[in-house]
Amino acid sequence: MIEKTTWPYIILGSGIAGMAAAEAIKQQDWNAEILMVSAEDELCFNRPMLIKDFAMDGSGARLFDKQQNWAEQAGVDLKLGVTADSIDRAAKEIKLSDGIAVTYGKLIYTLGARVTIPPIPGADRANVFTVRTREDMRNIRAAMKNAKNAVVIGGGMLGLEDAWALQEEKIHVAIIEQKPRVAFGQIDQSAGNLMKKRIERMGTDVWLNAQVQEIGDGWVRFLQQKEEGEGTEQHRVPADLVILSTGVTPNSELGKQAGLAMSGTNGQWIAVDEEMRTNDPCVFAAGDAAALHGRNDAIWDEAREMGRVAGTNAAGGTAAYHPVIPEHVFTGYDTEIFTMADSSGAGTDGVYIRHGDVEIFDYQRERYIRISLQDGVIAGILLINTPELAPEMMAAYEKKLGEQEVREIIQNWKSSHDVNFKPATPFRKR
Repeated sequence: MIEKTTWPYIILGSGIAGMAAAEAIKQQDWNAEILMVSAEDELCFNRPMLIKDFAMDGSGARLFDKQQNWAEQAGVDLKLGVTADSIDRAAKEIKLSDGIAVTYGKLIYTLGARVTIPPIPGADRANVFTVRTREDMRNIRAAMKNAKNAVVIGGGMLGLEDAWALQEEKIHVAIIEQKPRVAFGQIDQSAGNLMKKRIERMGTDVWLNAQVQEIGDGWVRFLQQKEEGEGTEQHRVPADLVILSTGVTPNSELGKQAGLAMSGTNGQWIAVDEEMRTNDPCVFAAGDAAALHGRNDAIWDEAREMGRVAGTNAAGGTAAYHPVIPEHVFTGYDTEIFTMADSSGAGTDGVYIRHGDVEIFDYQRERYIRISLQDGVIAGILLINTPELAPEMMAAYEKKLGEQEVREIIQNWKSSHDVNFKPATPFRKR
């Protein structure tokens, strides 16, 4: 039982950002006293691996990056199953849900995020789930036992993983996505067309440009935009269980109530500088609830690095955060996707590589390679079913290679593969 009420360091949240912050503090001062407060009832697990490692076999054996005795080994006092109700920055006091009030010297705010629940009638039904905690997965597994039809609302990378995991269990799946392609933020339209074809060929229905209207008793109703200018069509598909893969909302409300500065288009994140400092010199923030320059990609490595920087500086060290380059890997539907940085080409502003020796299809094997440029330098990587090319292209990105060097890498790779590559689209400028 923890009886101390005054702590040099208090960390709110036990996710990867909070754990990295604690480890960074201990690297500066092993004798530092740290209290970590977490609403969850177990140590942080690797959320990106949840559907892969736990959903279907139920073990979750590989979910934990750290051993369950991590806190004891790291010299961190851990309060599980407790939330912070309020933060009084003037008094440096936090009131906890167990009735205890604790004071801090330095506070590190790492409360993460939660799945965004869209305002859909029926989203609160018992057969509607999110994938965020191990309890979520236990509930999904229980619902799967009697399910014949499932709907995944949201066709991003995580939504595709959810759908594939369900289909592997012989459940018919429909993906409903409001954007014009799956994995909208990571792949371009050519790749989106390819993925839709492969997903549907393996038995999963894909509905694009679709807006869910209601979740009913055993069904989901939605409107789908028809061809431009031709209005909408209403559809209803069967659904014994529904998974919401609809993005995340930062758990930043407590910080906002305490008067911390916010950032983002809607003021959804706690604003931090390169050292993860907030507008209060005694409060740092990191992970999914914080943002530098109004941006947070909500990825695992990003949260871990932000936490490391926050802990280092809170303990008197010197560290600066450099944005982590987003990478995404998807394996499912007999497809391997690798993306890095501006993989969809949304931010390119110069030559948009559309020549046959750079953006190419292998129609026979359904392989796809697309490299985007910005200011003549590689800016993004998108590879479908060409995983062996990923290491070299990642190295090219790190070296900031130019267009001609990128073309040479692709040509050398092509020469060693006996496949029928053709241009995906004509060369054009953006």
